[in-house]
Amino acid sequence: MTNDRAQSGSALEEGSIQLMQNRRIFADDNYGVAEDLNEMDKVGNGMRVKATYFVEIINHKTGISH
Repeated sequence: MTNDRAQSGSALEEGSIQLMQNRRIFADDNYGVAEDLNEMDKVGNGMRVKATYFVEIINHKTGISH
């Protein structure tokens, strides 16, 4: 399955996971398109996306999935 929207993930600290999709930034973040990013629906509301994430945690020492 492929993504149908921008998504990102990181693990900046041990024991934490951050998942992101559909960023909304009301000013240019100076990371690319030189414009703010504010996706809206047909009537001007911020986009809402129903999403389900499945995360598999694996202990690399034991190979056991949790």
